[in-house]
Amino acid sequence: MDSTKLLELLEHEISEFITEKPAPRKEVMSTNTHIILKEFKRAGILMFDEDAKRLPLSP
Repeated sequence: MDSTKLLELLEHEISEFITEKPAPRKEVMSTNTHIILKEFKRAGILMFDEDAKRLPLSP
């Protein structure tokens, strides 16, 4: 799965959560979501230890 598809899936799941949980409450006037992704490479150079474990992607 490429990063664009992953980001689209993540945005969809977040929007579904917001729609189902806080948005229906009468106290909520609006919502705003910010997605911050951790940087693993910059200009092709790894930004973490070779021994560091990345979490596996789970759909």
